[in-house]
Amino acid sequence: MLRMILGEAGTGKTTEVLRQIKEAAGRRQSVLLLVPEHASFEMERRVSALFTGEEQQYITLLSFPRLAEKIFRECGGLTQRPLDEVSRALLMREAISEVQERLTLYRRQAGYTGFISSMLQTVADFKRAGITPARLEEIAAETAGTALGQKLTDLQLIYEAFQALVELRFHDPLDELALALGRAAEKNWFAGRHIWVDSFDYFSVSERALLEQMLLSAESLTLSMTCPALDAGEDIFLYQKKFLLRMRAYAGAHALMCEEPLILTEDKRHQSPALAGLQRAFTRPETVPPATGESLRLIEAPTVYEEMRFAAAEISRLVREEGLRYRDCVILCRDLDRYRNAKTVLEEYDLPYFCGEKQNILFAPLPFFLLTALEAASGSLKTAAILRLARSAASGLSPQQAGALENYSFIWNISGEDWLRPFTGNPEGMSDAAPEDYAAALAQVEAARRRVIEPLAALQNLTQNSPLPQREAVDRQWNSLVDVLDLMTDFYPERALNAREWSELFRLALSRIDLGEVPNTVDHVILAESDRVRLQSPRAVFVLGVNEGIFPANGATAGLFSTREREELNARGAELPVLGTESTLREQFVLYSALSAAAERLTITYARQNIAGDAQLAPAGYLLRVLRPLQVTPIRTEAFPAEFWVVNEATAKSRYAAALGRDAAEEALLAALLERL
Repeated sequence: MLRMILGEAGTGKTTEVLRQIKEAAGRRQSVLLLVPEHASFEMERRVSALFTGEEQQYITLLSFPRLAEKIFRECGGLTQRPLDEVSRALLMREAISEVQERLTLYRRQAGYTGFISSMLQTVADFKRAGITPARLEEIAAETAGTALGQKLTDLQLIYEAFQALVELRFHDPLDELALALGRAAEKNWFAGRHIWVDSFDYFSVSERALLEQMLLSAESLTLSMTCPALDAGEDIFLYQKKFLLRMRAYAGAHALMCEEPLILTEDKRHQSPALAGLQRAFTRPETVPPATGESLRLIEAPTVYEEMRFAAAEISRLVREEGLRYRDCVILCRDLDRYRNAKTVLEEYDLPYFCGEKQNILFAPLPFFLLTALEAASGSLKTAAILRLARSAASGLSPQQAGALENYSFIWNISGEDWLRPFTGNPEGMSDAAPEDYAAALAQVEAARRRVIEPLAALQNLTQNSPLPQREAVDRQWNSLVDVLDLMTDFYPERALNAREWSELFRLALSRIDLGEVPNTVDHVILAESDRVRLQSPRAVFVLGVNEGIFPANGATAGLFSTREREELNARGAELPVLGTESTLREQFVLYSALSAAAERLTITYARQNIAGDAQLAPAGYLLRVLRPLQVTPIRTEAFPAEFWVVNEATAKSRYAAALGRDAAEEALLAALLERL
């Protein structure tokens, strides 16, 4: 039996799901609740709070990857270790090398590391779309004689070689759902279970196939999705409608009962008329009155730094004056890379925050230091690599010392073996100065040279006199490095590699490792990408970067296929993501979800120019259309007084520097304040 719980954001769908589950658990029915990976922690917390210990005995809460693991544990089917991202990259390199001479279109590109990354992305797309090497070979035969056919022939050779190497020693997590589907169907694993699926906005091909198997085998399948109705209109809920209608058609084709959807309409989240009106503005703008009060604001900032600065200053004010906790506040954006450097503003305001973004280990101090050292030692010593080493946070040098070393190397044209000999020249260059006049400056530069060329002392610096979080981060980095070295030893036990080959392999391996952060406190601001977080009606939400082409994002075709080629592949049964109406509407849905998350206060910001200041940016046209019935006008950050921005000595200094030569009154006020601090 198929059931659906539908409604717009904040109408209580998850609450209704949990109410139904509580009734089922009370009847001692076997319950399976599926949620996305990023929502599992919050759902576990809610289940623990709402259900008694006896009721929880009948409830299994899983994400799709954890569901596959449970099926394999109970039904068998996996005997090899899972393929990690480092092994995936090394195997792809081996697969490409193995078939390189048989390639036609990609023979030259096959030797580049960038092609390995592109192939990893392409194979991942194939697997998510349910395309096997055998099916890819069939499509290549169907398109033989065309440019696409030639491309598919090369890709099929690589994909087949890669899959063969994987199956010798590993099982691929990207294949787990398809394998779990086979085991679940064979063992009738879902029989007797009542299944609820909540908090998903999108399902992969493999996930959808599992849902179809659940529909065939389970007692009931209940789908809860953000969708107000199952009509045929093309709007921001298009994907959800198409998926739900497809599931209903599947149920009908197999003579399975399908109840009428339960459609929830009462807005249970938004505590102000303006926020409730904003949600209706996406679908029913004619019913929306003009917004009043300060619960909804549109802020125009000069740059992304000022966007983040406004959010930090306002959060400080809300906590200080209105009794909010830091955990009541959330900062969302479409792409955290755009705000990577702007995050330092939160530290300037002493705001505890947790960023869910994982950082590639290549940019962490310890791996960067070691990799740069390896590159510098490949062949003759390379000045550029040594200077990068000096500027690394792991070198132990201050920015001033690193700068002095860089200046000396340029003045005296230091290269190769020069780095192994003590420096003796004047750091200022050729002059009539006596050696004793520049002895002190030379001694500092020479000390910096020794510090870089003798890196063991610098490695010790990482683990001494550092705050606990930094030491823990270095510990995780070190463990990852050791794991990579173990893997490379395992992959190349008898192969002699020179320093250059080791450097290339080491960089490739590290590029596949992402390290996350561990929250240091329970009470913290959440900083996240809008489609990678599950929120429970936070009191205050700041949505940054709602600029044209940025949020909602303009689509970009990833991988090795153009949009036209993806469309042709999809016409032959593939389900690859394609730019077009549906992708545009899905991006608009992401913005809808972000703007609908707040319970009490929503602040939307956009920048009017890029960081360099040489390009003007515009607010997103779609946002302006949504806000039109609410009659919300932008407020410039320059309209806020100095006392709004200043919360401590660091922010006072920053504001004072910005006011110099621009605003004499503010400059004098801040100067007087700094004298008293």
